[in-house]
Amino acid sequence: MTNQLPRLIPLEGASNLRDLGGWRGHEGLALRHGVLFRSDALHKLTDQDLTRLAETGLATVCDLRGQHEAAASPSRLPPGARAVPLPIEPRIGASLRDLLANGAATRAETTRLLGVAYLNYATEQLPVYRQLVDLILEDERRPLLFHCSAGKDRTGLGAALILTALGVSREDILTDYVATDRFWRRDHPLPDEAPQEAKDAILDTHPALLAAGIAPARLVLVERDPELTSFLRRHFAEPKIIEGEAARLPRLLVENGTMPIAAVVSSLPLLSLPTDIVNGIVHGVFDALPQGAALVQFTYGPTPPVPRALREQLRLVGTSSRRIWRNVPPAVVWTFRRPTST
Repeated sequence: MTNQLPRLIPLEGASNLRDLGGWRGHEGLALRHGVLFRSDALHKLTDQDLTRLAETGLATVCDLRGQHEAAASPSRLPPGARAVPLPIEPRIGASLRDLLANGAATRAETTRLLGVAYLNYATEQLPVYRQLVDLILEDERRPLLFHCSAGKDRTGLGAALILTALGVSREDILTDYVATDRFWRRDHPLPDEAPQEAKDAILDTHPALLAAGIAPARLVLVERDPELTSFLRRHFAEPKIIEGEAARLPRLLVENGTMPIAAVVSSLPLLSLPTDIVNGIVHGVFDALPQGAALVQFTYGPTPPVPRALREQLRLVGTSSRRIWRNVPPAVVWTFRRPTST
């Protein structure tokens, strides 16, 4: 059965629109067809394509493209389908354009930049994927389709996260991911002067990037309790585990040779801690982070875990996921960052 998967829906204006049904999930049960779809951009759909999509009963279309991408190429949707923007901005786009424009880009360097993008998707953009999952869990939102430009990277990671949660095997998830190389027409415009090997790197799938995740050796854990620190060190050999206070984060990182860092993920109970301690922790985090990097903070409370006065003092911009009701207790994921200077 799975050798016929994934199931492509042939269209004139989109070449990578697929049904995510059919894969074997939990307890070996096949995922239902006609519930979830993934795709490349929808702005070139023909009237005939729209008629074909309308037959699926599509209720929701989640657009993972950045705001400028979506505005430049508005999606065409079948009647009854509701558009939900869930923008994941292509933050390395400028770096890739510069690399391609100079005519000296290599496959290795282009792939390295794509690796930076995948790491961003898997860390700082997780709240967006959480919103996607929340929408899928709402009965009235299904059938649901999610897409980006090529249906390859942002969509590919989203599909991998969803299929993982549904119990699909790692092998089948990677099979679904690389199917883009067979289906997608690779019609994304790239500079003529760019080397072909760099163009191929951008247009190809990269299963090694999808499978890599964050290497344990790149993780740094800070724990104040000596007993728990000893336990973690005994059971987790690769991450660096530091005993100390979060408010001393910059000094701890320097003393342990772990600077620079890319992001901070925290589950500290900031809402229940004294104000002076919260101020010390948040100041310490943003003293350690490079400009533009994120603090990802989990909270169970109804308000932002970083107080408004502190956000204004540090010029922090905060975004939050929808409340995750299936977590016990229900939780929200906040992302705070200090924007880069313009």
